[in-house]
Amino acid sequence: MTIDNAGIVTKPLQPAFFAYRSSSNYSSSSTTEKVLLDAYEYDINSDYSTSTARFNAPVAGRYFFTGTVSCYSMTNDSYNMATLKVNGVVKAYGNRSAARNAGDWNVSVSAVLNMAAGDYVELWSFSDDTSRTFSNETWNHFSGHLIG
Repeated sequence: MTIDNAGIVTKPLQPAFFAYRSSSNYSSSSTTEKVLLDAYEYDINSDYSTSTARFNAPVAGRYFFTGTVSCYSMTNDSYNMATLKVNGVVKAYGNRSAARNAGDWNVSVSAVLNMAAGDYVELWSFSDDTSRTFSNETWNHFSGHLIG
């Protein structure tokens, strides 16, 4: 921890990450699908795994998480919702959006979650459209950091 002359405190090893989808679009044939985020902008302490698309809490505490799910070519009047799962259990539902005219639809979720050391959190999509396609690049992203 450092404190500069102005009194600003920084904690350079505080757990934090920003993950996104770097490779091609992919489709889902399920109503519930983990959002596959295979790259990161930053990952302090290497707590986010691109192979499992999950953040593993290195220490117990309260963490802030936020995620955005972007799907396109959705069936008219279908819905999509973003969720956060801790150890495989839904802990937070985000907003839900209904598709109109088979367009692109973005939904998001954010929450402060109590985590034990070793718990993991993942970003999921829940939809009644079993033929939706997830956008690539930074349209889908997931981030979080330890609050304390």
